[in-house]
Amino acid sequence: MQKIKTDSDIGIKEDILKKIIYDRIKRIDRYGHTQGLTIPDKRQYPVIPFGRAPFIITEIKRCSPSRGNIAGGMDIYLQAEKYVKQGSRNISVLTEEQYFGGSLSDLMTIKARFPQISILRKDFLLDEADVDVSYRAGADAVLLIAGILDDVTLRLMYDKTKELGIAALVEVHSLEELERISVLEPEFVGINSRDLVSFNVDILTPVKLRRHISWDARVVFESGLWEFYHAYFASSSGAAGILVGEALMREPERFEGLAAGLSAGQRTRAEGQSFWQYLMVRLEKHRPLVKICGLTREEDVAFADRLGADLLGFVLADSPRRVNRDFLSTIGRTQAKKIGVVVEGQGISIEDAVALVKDGLLDALQFHGDEPKERLMSLDIPWYKAARIEDVSDMDSALAYNSPRLLIDAKSEHAYGGTGKSIDDSLIDYAKTKTSLWIAGGLSPDNIKNIVRKYNPELVDVSSGVEESPGKKDKAKLKQFFEELFDAAL
Repeated sequence: MQKIKTDSDIGIKEDILKKIIYDRIKRIDRYGHTQGLTIPDKRQYPVIPFGRAPFIITEIKRCSPSRGNIAGGMDIYLQAEKYVKQGSRNISVLTEEQYFGGSLSDLMTIKARFPQISILRKDFLLDEADVDVSYRAGADAVLLIAGILDDVTLRLMYDKTKELGIAALVEVHSLEELERISVLEPEFVGINSRDLVSFNVDILTPVKLRRHISWDARVVFESGLWEFYHAYFASSSGAAGILVGEALMREPERFEGLAAGLSAGQRTRAEGQSFWQYLMVRLEKHRPLVKICGLTREEDVAFADRLGADLLGFVLADSPRRVNRDFLSTIGRTQAKKIGVVVEGQGISIEDAVALVKDGLLDALQFHGDEPKERLMSLDIPWYKAARIEDVSDMDSALAYNSPRLLIDAKSEHAYGGTGKSIDDSLIDYAKTKTSLWIAGGLSPDNIKNIVRKYNPELVDVSSGVEESPGKKDKAKLKQFFEELFDAAL
């Protein structure tokens, strides 16, 4: 087994992941790899192939350090039965005892009742003995977390799964970890949206990493997935499957919607690179993404596109910058993706805006009003939420949409955007603790350099700050805006 440093060396108070590993090693020293349970000397059930469609890995998880109690008094048999009735063919059983309330007995119980289901043992496995015990207990697959294993141990454990004939879901969270596992070329790669040190979730992390997998792998997006749209987002962005924990633990009936989302995403993926994949590629230029919004003239669209805009914004709501389908039809192809800005109840309906995306006139929608979350989560086109922020409660309410990204704008009682009003610095600081910063409101050639250097935003959105009048862009200001931004990013 791997050696572990002392309490003072690993900084237990600062790093929950290291504490989990440290405590697990102590329990293995005391009770053995079997958790003190009686495990069959020989496997009792045939190995069931992992990853069968619909490739949604449902999960048995009682609690977690990040979410606290989820279902402490759960009847695991009834929970697994609910999953199977919903159509689940892959079940993850979390067997870590101290922090997640699990046990190998959970895995053995579920396998005995549902031998036709592929069971993944999810735990902080540390060596070949862990793999062997998992196999004998009935696991058809095991989770191997690259971030907690050195290269030699990971290779030995991976080879052990091959020897036993079970699958390995090799999990990564960073490009460095992905490069480390590339020598194995595992069939199943899990990309975790959750940072196991901070426990923060960014569901775009798997999209960023997916494109760097150079071998034929079936990729599983893990963590932070709750709704139809999340499954659509993952599938359209290159995921073969998803692992869903808390959402299905609380509401097993979500399974049907998640399966439908996977199918819808597969259809989109067949058409080429997804919107979110496009953005993650553009981010590799190592400067903030740029959205030029409020475009109403073809010449401005072409000029912003030539300057290097990543997104071109077209207002579909009541505004002096509003455009319609006829105008969008005249634009033609652009290097940048085209975004429709929608405000529920003002201007175009959600249904008509979605039709513009499906007809190829737009690439995604930005919802800037008070649209019902449930309605947005049912959409099978790319979208993200924008919100007018005046205080922390506004920010928290907007985050509840669980959008892949949140664009924050200054709050005005008179308009939903393009006001030139800036967000208070303290709110920007707060936003950065919650999500990658997408910012609009009050940006201009005069302040963009300072904003980029001070806040390092992932995306900046400018409208009135580069105009000569509402809807008419000033070419000199546009050019200066890009020059100042590029200079700040050097």
